[in-house]
Amino acid sequence: MTKLFLMAFAASTFATSALASGTVVTKIISTTKGSDPFTVYEVSGGSVIHAKPVFFQNYKNYPTVTIPWTDNDGYWYAQTKFTVPAGATKVTLAIASLFADDRVVIELNGKVIGSTGIGAPGAGQMVLTDGGANNPYSFTTANAAKINHVTTGFVTGDNYLKLIVNNTNNGISGGLDPNSGTEVGLTSRLIYTVPSTSAEAMPLTKNLR
Repeated sequence: MTKLFLMAFAASTFATSALASGTVVTKIISTTKGSDPFTVYEVSGGSVIHAKPVFFQNYKNYPTVTIPWTDNDGYWYAQTKFTVPAGATKVTLAIASLFADDRVVIELNGKVIGSTGIGAPGAGQMVLTDGGANNPYSFTTANAAKINHVTTGFVTGDNYLKLIVNNTNNGISGGLDPNSGTEVGLTSRLIYTVPSTSAEAMPLTKNLR
């Protein structure tokens, strides 16, 4: 009887703690097929168009997405959207790995939050917009490495994560190359805390009662 009482008390205490402090929500944001999908764009006939993404579950040990070589001029990007609910606190994007062939800049709501590529970290070049200049660029992180947690730049509602990719066949240096394979991989988690009375927290609090 005493053991059952203590177990019930512990469960009650945990549920109360969850209600008092809020509920931590974690969502996977990845280039793995089946997660929140990335929309892929490539350049064809001088214009950026939707491209059919090709997923690799375990390419070089990283989940990646690529595009057909056809019509790719060396510049392309992949973009996804995620939602941060009203009242969310401690919003964090934890990037476990960022990988590119050949180089990538990642943006959150239009602001750069990381970069990598073959031969990174170090000085190279980067084309950031369709038809833009191939300007000098400093890449900050080794290819496939972890990026420091991102804790700023989020907005309530829709947020956009964009992977800008350059195919060069020469790593972080050199100009665009349309004639070789290219892919990009992202593994990350979006983490935030919401009040436990919110819709996202209800399933957890119901199960604790």
